[in-house]
Amino acid sequence: MARQFLATRFALGLLTLIAVAPFTMAAQGSPVLPQAGAGIVAGLVVDTSGKPIEGASVFLQERKREVRTGADGVFRFQGLNPADTVTLAARRIGYFPLSARVPVGAGGRQVIFQMNPRLTTLPAAITEIELSGLRGTVSDTALTPLRDASVSALGGGQGIARTDSAGTFFLNLKSGQYMVRVTRKGHQDQMISVSVPPKGGKRLAVQLTPGSDPYHARQAAYAEQLRSRLIRRSPMWSRIFTREEIGKLNVANMSQLASIGAVQRVDESCEASVNGGMGSVPLWALDPEDVEFMEVYMRTPNTGMETISPRGVTSAGGMQPIRTQQRVTIANSGVRPCPASLMVWTRK
Repeated sequence: MARQFLATRFALGLLTLIAVAPFTMAAQGSPVLPQAGAGIVAGLVVDTSGKPIEGASVFLQERKREVRTGADGVFRFQGLNPADTVTLAARRIGYFPLSARVPVGAGGRQVIFQMNPRLTTLPAAITEIELSGLRGTVSDTALTPLRDASVSALGGGQGIARTDSAGTFFLNLKSGQYMVRVTRKGHQDQMISVSVPPKGGKRLAVQLTPGSDPYHARQAAYAEQLRSRLIRRSPMWSRIFTREEIGKLNVANMSQLASIGAVQRVDESCEASVNGGMGSVPLWALDPEDVEFMEVYMRTPNTGMETISPRGVTSAGGMQPIRTQQRVTIANSGVRPCPASLMVWTRK
């Protein structure tokens, strides 16, 4: 049977969505792909080993419908127009989300979402203190202090420090919003958002997971781009949100958060560049609970927003790139530009 493969780079790894012409997976031990039919899009959500993912949310944007997968990883949407092309997104805690446009077709469509797991680390603990600046400790998951870890603050007032033999560090930061990057050889990187108050400071306790990080070099490049954007940005025409601020705003969805940042309505169909520019997903495919940091750049001159060329999507039949729009001209439902450029950093 003919198969159409779509692969999209997103977040910090290679994530794959496979849109498949109707067929049944018959290999012993393999999950069974559900049958499609006229007006039906059905499929599986699996991990990189092919194991079904239970409890994944699959969204159908055009109908504002959501279903959850069972133990077999199956999902199904019925009553669709065969002439339509629909937008699907799959999301599950512990995995990076995926989204793609899928033609329904006369005989329906079968789809497999193959999701990459996140490189999970223990969440950092952030507390307010009377002393100014940012202080803290870096340890491994066994709570052993880590010496010579690099702690860099990306924001209006830049800073970098290295931990001492007790794993402690201090950054003399003024009040503001920062992304703090913590790295150490032999450990996985951490990116944590911090809001330093006008009076007092913050204490940060970070635990790094032992093991090499295959995306270290890529993350370093994206962190440097983030540093440049935050230095150059105009506070009048941009807004950034730390995880702490997102929690205080208590927004129900990412469209609400983007609208606050842009000071005008931002449709849920607008796309956000994720984790530095590896890929993008529509806002409705993201959950505020999964967001560590968000950048909103309004579409006016001299915002300090860098143009980011899309990585694009490729097809297996010849591996030709499919045309996509640049992030500075994100489309709203393919009709008009979104009022702002959006960049989201997800939690590990």
